[in-house]
Amino acid sequence: MLNIIKCILALFLELNIYQCLGYAINRFPFIPEARTFFQKSIYGFLAYHVLFWCIAFPCTLLNRTLNLVTILWVIFQGLLLLIICIRYFKGLVEMYRNVAVAAWKNRCFLFPFLILVGMIVYYICVNGQVDIDARTYIGEVTSMVDTGRLTGISVTSGQEMQILSLKRSFSMFGANSAVLCNLFHVHPLVLCRTTRAAINLLFFAASGFELFRWGFWHRKHTTEHAILCTMLALGLLFAFTNTIYTEARFLLYRAYEGKAYCASTLILITVLISIKLCQSMDKRYFILFFLNMLAGMSISASATFILPLAGGSLILAHALYRRKWLHIPILLLSVLPNLIYILLSISGFAGFHLEG
Repeated sequence: MLNIIKCILALFLELNIYQCLGYAINRFPFIPEARTFFQKSIYGFLAYHVLFWCIAFPCTLLNRTLNLVTILWVIFQGLLLLIICIRYFKGLVEMYRNVAVAAWKNRCFLFPFLILVGMIVYYICVNGQVDIDARTYIGEVTSMVDTGRLTGISVTSGQEMQILSLKRSFSMFGANSAVLCNLFHVHPLVLCRTTRAAINLLFFAASGFELFRWGFWHRKHTTEHAILCTMLALGLLFAFTNTIYTEARFLLYRAYEGKAYCASTLILITVLISIKLCQSMDKRYFILFFLNMLAGMSISASATFILPLAGGSLILAHALYRRKWLHIPILLLSVLPNLIYILLSISGFAGFHLEG
């Protein structure tokens, strides 16, 4: 029971960090304005994983301990959140007040929506699969927690490794889970199958709501229509779990994996940003698109390949149709880290040598 309470606390802590970061980023003039609570949360979600990668990747190459990364991350996040809360205290209070007012105004639609989301969160936490993939991904986090090392030990064989593979070097999602386990003293199997899975489902619902909200922007009851469509989409997840490779299967049974984040949350965020860019023709969305690409790389190696295809194809097609030739080189710059990663993979680059 104590572990479950810790996982719930970790969940609320993560969600509040996302929101504070998203609110602060939204104040920057070079970032397109986030008009809703969910959009700010998405901004913060992307920034959170990029910032963690900036701390964890150098420590991984230098073969530093998990305790050191945990301390650095807590200090960095604590100072950053303290600055944000002091600088934007009134704005944060007003934002939460407006959310409460809007929630009460739409309570007839919102309360059933929250109940449905809560039921599905409970379902994915209880019914998460423990197959070969789960043993690999959760085993990686468990290895970090048990050995106190971010890398250097093979998850499958337990042998020492001198090279950090290209895939592991950019995907720090497991390291972030290990930091949370180390901070709250919770076993990775418990935290990954609860907190990590719940965050994926919640952001999947938030991203879906924003997409439906964009689709019904011209109607009178936009929010109500978006909530109903999101509830329908969440309910239909259970109808598309017939194979292990459907997005619904990933979300319902393997939501704690970085690959599942890519298949559900990240892909929707990418499509949403791409649509907003094409609709507004605001070049600031390229900065957000670039942030999304970096966050995807830090969460899953699969996202490095999939997200540029999903978003880039939409933006490229729109640029060609509208003859916005300047958007094409900007798009290439936005996916430059992904292109470098792909070229390194094609060239046979093994990885980075670890410090002794």
